[in-house]
Amino acid sequence: MAKKTHIPDPLSEIATNLVATLESHRENQKANPETPFLNWSQLVASQTGVSMDWATAAIKKSPAKANVIIAIPDDLKSPVGLQSDLEKLAADSGVLIRLVQHPSTGCSVAAPVRSLNELCKSLDKTLKKPTETFWTQHYEKVPSGLNAVAKKAGKKVVVAIHDERFSRPDVVLCQKLVKNLESLRSAGEAHYPAEFKSLLTKVDIAVDDPMLVAAIAQPQFSEATSVIAGKMPNAWIAFRKDAEQCLGTEGFLKRLLLQQCNEATPEVKLSVLAKQLIKEFQPRFMELWRTHSDMNRSFGFVEFTSAGSKSKPDLLLRDARFPRAERLLSAQLVKTLEGQKVVGGAAYPLTWNRLVELSGSKADLSLLQKATTVEPFSDRVLVAFPALADSTVAFLADAADLAASAATLDAALSLLLNDENQAIASDKLAAVRGMNLLFKGHFATAVERFVTLRQWPPGFAALKLSSKWHIFRMKDLSGTLVATTVPEEQKSKARKGIPSQAIAPVPPNPAAPAVPTQPQATAGAEDDGFAQALEAAFEQLSAISRLPGCVSLVDLRPAMASYSRDVFDSQLIRLRKTGQYSLSVVEGRYPLSDDEKAACLTIDNSAHLLLQKRTS
Repeated sequence: MAKKTHIPDPLSEIATNLVATLESHRENQKANPETPFLNWSQLVASQTGVSMDWATAAIKKSPAKANVIIAIPDDLKSPVGLQSDLEKLAADSGVLIRLVQHPSTGCSVAAPVRSLNELCKSLDKTLKKPTETFWTQHYEKVPSGLNAVAKKAGKKVVVAIHDERFSRPDVVLCQKLVKNLESLRSAGEAHYPAEFKSLLTKVDIAVDDPMLVAAIAQPQFSEATSVIAGKMPNAWIAFRKDAEQCLGTEGFLKRLLLQQCNEATPEVKLSVLAKQLIKEFQPRFMELWRTHSDMNRSFGFVEFTSAGSKSKPDLLLRDARFPRAERLLSAQLVKTLEGQKVVGGAAYPLTWNRLVELSGSKADLSLLQKATTVEPFSDRVLVAFPALADSTVAFLADAADLAASAATLDAALSLLLNDENQAIASDKLAAVRGMNLLFKGHFATAVERFVTLRQWPPGFAALKLSSKWHIFRMKDLSGTLVATTVPEEQKSKARKGIPSQAIAPVPPNPAAPAVPTQPQATAGAEDDGFAQALEAAFEQLSAISRLPGCVSLVDLRPAMASYSRDVFDSQLIRLRKTGQYSLSVVEGRYPLSDDEKAACLTIDNSAHLLLQKRTS
């Protein structure tokens, strides 16, 4: 029986040629590793006279069926390789790009991010697992135009791929959050650090929007911002680069107080307030606001009071929305005094009792005394004799007028005179005890002027006894005044110390030459006078200073206002050189205010602010 004639199968021949072409291409890749895989369209085009349909049918025939892998079977541009190229195909960036651009399972405007698991659904079944495994382990190597998004899910890492042709919603939201946070920062301390919920309102997104978690996890937001206080979503946030700077701003503290204080609990300790912040910022917050307090800085919205212990210093903060009774009374007294100054004449300066009466206050003595020690009274008003109910009072700026008033002179004499001694030497008058130390210089100048010009306020006069002028009140005279012209026979008695002339008040002479406010003195006397005035002012100010043993030049300069700045500075430098006082400035903890800069004394190009008296 004759053998059957073998008829060649054209599909098998095409399949053989396809494998041969791929083997040849692989040899080229070995020689040149940068050579990409052929795609399916290129492989078919390499077969002369073979149509796409014939090639598609041939791929199912041996030897192609067992050897050829079309990475993405329904993609004409899919890379094609041999079974031995499986691992290489799995790691090929061209395969990943074709997966991302697949029309049904790839990325799109509606889905700019796809998980690897979703993308790999279009792969040849033999490629799915190795491709997903490779890109999960090497997601940082994704080609240009793609962006890997890796998230931990327990011990596993889940990778998604973003096609950068399409904007990611979470990235867009992240950019909006950052942009609006910058806007709130520009709006000032009342809005920054920003409350996270306020930020969400500006970008019009709900706190429970699932996209929000992905957005704030983006490096542009997560690495650039920091939570200052609270917890999400009720946290306050700021940019990390200026987060610490925010801690010392007035606006930040004010907003914390608004949340913490109310009419029932108007006070809070600084240490308690600090606990609203995250732990990282608590120590710096405490340090900054203790420094503010130590340097006597005042803020209209809060009042500081020392608290805690020496080892654990603290502050008690009182919200100014709920002021103390003494502060309300202090403001009421100042307002009344302002009204009296406008009236002028005999209405100003006035006595303390009259000021209290006009203010309409029914406060007890204890509350009245407290009111004089707090702002605005303590900063603006001068009480000539703090222990006297009938002491005269005026604004600090009017200290010279207060010193020259008849009521002030009468108050001073009431402390010195009695039924047995109804006149006092002028030099003793200026040294009367019980006088406000800040007022002594002004009063001494006024008395000197009285003596020099022989002009006394109405109701007062003077006699010259033993070469000294003795001042008395006209109402204390029990007989007729001595005549202003003295008979010749009495002149010899006057030379022996017997009164020879009485000086009664006379109207000021417009033509009289101006008398300097500071009496002429030798250089040594001037030095001694300044040293005494400085010591008196220092003692009074240091008693109320928050820095023990130190007085700020911000407070000291007004207290020594009778000396010009040049004299004050030169005398202070002189006393510093003698070792009686030292000068320093608080540096490195907080910048100086404008008032502090203006008050500083510059020595060797360094600004000094605090004066300290040396005890040894």
